[in-house]
Amino acid sequence: MIKANDETNHSKISSTVMRRTNLTAAVFLMNAVLANNSANCQETLTPIAHQPKPIHVAQFSKNKVNTTIPDGWQKLTFPSIEKHSSYSIVSNNNILVVKAVSHGGASGISKKVDIDPAQFPIIKWRWNIDNLIKKADINSKSGDDYPARLYITFYYDINKLSSSARFKAKMYAFINGELPPLASIIYIWDNKTAINSIKSSVYSDFAKMIVVQSGASKLQQWLSEERNIVADYIAAFGEKPSRITGIAIMTDTDNTGEKATAYFGDISFYPVPTAKSK
Repeated sequence: MIKANDETNHSKISSTVMRRTNLTAAVFLMNAVLANNSANCQETLTPIAHQPKPIHVAQFSKNKVNTTIPDGWQKLTFPSIEKHSSYSIVSNNNILVVKAVSHGGASGISKKVDIDPAQFPIIKWRWNIDNLIKKADINSKSGDDYPARLYITFYYDINKLSSSARFKAKMYAFINGELPPLASIIYIWDNKTAINSIKSSVYSDFAKMIVVQSGASKLQQWLSEERNIVADYIAAFGEKPSRITGIAIMTDTDNTGEKATAYFGDISFYPVPTAKSK
């Protein structure tokens, strides 16, 4: 015969066993769900622990005011253009950025990089322009000016070129110590062309202009941009890109003779986010 105390102890033990059983079942169910989700996603998702960190190619915000060439960057000039644009680090809303000014000239600043776009396909940056270039025309050499450009250059196999183009590329390499940028994407702020339009440069089919902003509706506003480089390259060239070799920013008005002022914030490359980190 079970005594009252025994019944109480038995009830407590049964309750404890039930709680542990329910907890075990819950943990088992949760693990099963996670395992199932992992099995379904393992081909497309990178584990959070192995998520690569962004590559910050332009940390203008960590430079010093009045610096003309940001750390790790260099001047980008053209032999046929004597008048250059000016670049300097300035404080804008207490954040350090690059200020670019062009008055009938053209030049940029650039940085060599080595980035795998398959691993880091997303580029993010901020920019702001004071004014449009009225005579700019994406379809003509006389109008090939933009208040803000962001260049991305890629490695390109010169064996794909014609014999004359290969010769020119090799001569360029002999003089400059490296091959010319034979494949590039140029993100631009145009005056009238539709956003997301893709146009070949009037100077080369190997340079594709992609319109990110257009018109005056967002003048003098800081805009945060994000582009998928791989998708843009495929849309522009019809094939996947090779490694990224360089990046540059430029404000130019040498063809129209006008004046333009632009500001550029930090620029970074990002991996595709996992489902958990989106």
